[in-house]
Amino acid sequence: MDIETIIRFAILVSKSRDGLAFQEFIGVLLEAVYKKRGCRFVMPQPAGGDCKNDGYCVEESVYYGMFAPATGELQKSFTQALYEKFERDFSGLADKVYDKNNPRWTHEIKRYVFVANLKSRNLPPDSTNRVEKAWKSVESRFNISIESVEIISVSQLLERELTALTCDELSQIIKLQNLYSELRLYVETEPDLVGCINAIANLALGPISHAAGSDYSRKSLDEKISINDLHEVRELIKERQLHAGLVEAAIAEKQTSASGAYDFERVKDFIIQNYHELYDQGYRGSQLFTEMIDSIIMGSSGRVLMPRRSVEILVVYIFELCDIFEKEGDVQ
Repeated sequence: MDIETIIRFAILVSKSRDGLAFQEFIGVLLEAVYKKRGCRFVMPQPAGGDCKNDGYCVEESVYYGMFAPATGELQKSFTQALYEKFERDFSGLADKVYDKNNPRWTHEIKRYVFVANLKSRNLPPDSTNRVEKAWKSVESRFNISIESVEIISVSQLLERELTALTCDELSQIIKLQNLYSELRLYVETEPDLVGCINAIANLALGPISHAAGSDYSRKSLDEKISINDLHEVRELIKERQLHAGLVEAAIAEKQTSASGAYDFERVKDFIIQNYHELYDQGYRGSQLFTEMIDSIIMGSSGRVLMPRRSVEILVVYIFELCDIFEKEGDVQ
């Protein structure tokens, strides 16, 4: 098990949480990162109020805000809510830290990091420079200088910070969070394709808006990888394709039951729909492939439902069979 895999799992768990559960999980991870630097990371627990401080490093005067709304909680667009929350929390934090009569915490802000729980890795564009304006406003109000102010996705944060930890250190955190059995399932190397098909079929009980078509020209796997800019995951795709026989054996086994053939068609259509949804969110190429795998593994349950390797084998099989990514004719 390598550190990159465990970081990817930590990101997956983070994205499945919201509100206080999200803050607490990120806090545990950051506490370990700062401890390794010889610093303390503290998450204030104010009684009955919002302190605008979701965690800070005492020695480095780095403050964190976090935004992880529950599904259906927002009454406006995610982008609008994100930037409004950032402005409100950053300004409110500065009011408390630089209060002349009762300054809080380290008495200064050197860096401010606002973490957003996005499904995508990249943030919505700050087309009106709201981050810079808020930064300059706080500096002007208190006659201070702040080194950096940023909004960052949880994927970007954990990719940047968790590499400071070893596999053993990060695995120990996962164990203490009672997530180790899910991590083991996530990295399980022995494919269970029948179980994978059953699990995805259970996810695909709702209406499917994007079904597989048959009006495509057959392309080699190498051509499809090139057409879809999947170069970063080329070796993974090529290796998973070697296990196509396992998928076919699982399909054959499923067809001995009354719903077997129907289940696989539902799985195929579900994966295609998942692709379209992520494509519409702006994912492309290798990032789209990776996000597809993770979103299928987690489903909507907030728990790991099936081994990553099994899902990769199944998605690659359908990719080769159905051209779930762009056809050559779609590329200009």
